[in-house]
Amino acid sequence: ALPAITLPGARRGVPTPPAHLRPRQKDAFKAVFENLNKGIDSMLVALPTGVGKTHLAIAIAHQFERVLFLVHRTELLNQTLNSYHAAGNPRNVTTITSASRTAAPDAHLTVGMIQTLAGRLHQYAPQRYGLVIVDEAHHSAAAEWRKVIQHFHPELSLGLSATPERQDGAPLSNLYSVLAYHMTVADAVR
Repeated sequence: ALPAITLPGARRGVPTPPAHLRPRQKDAFKAVFENLNKGIDSMLVALPTGVGKTHLAIAIAHQFERVLFLVHRTELLNQTLNSYHAAGNPRNVTTITSASRTAAPDAHLTVGMIQTLAGRLHQYAPQRYGLVIVDEAHHSAAAEWRKVIQHFHPELSLGLSATPERQDGAPLSNLYSVLAYHMTVADAVR
């Protein structure tokens, strides 16, 4: 695991991607930190299903002190936890899955259900997380998702999606400044 860089507001440079990432994941990892180094604090990464968005996100998360990973289905929550543990990170993990659960204050990674957080945002300081990752970010334009995403003010807001466009045509540009990396299905097949 890469050490977390904790200086608030410091330029990070471009850390070396972990060796276990595939070449396209390494390219996306570098693109995220190149954009962050330019001062871009909200971005989208589009990778087709099965290419490893979650593994990429976990590698990026290793560079931050405290991370919130937003999901909307239990299956995605479990996939995120499995990927985090498979990456060999020994830091604490917590989940927010019901009204009775709150994030452990010392957890490195908090995996939270959008539906649960939407009604409990008052419990979480807007600057609590240095990185907020939004899985299935094409849902971000929905009111409940926007409410949660816009509550937080992280150093980096990172959306992940298999497709950077919504079926209803609603723009994602109001939540994500740039498409940091895009791999098409044709690229994945090649």
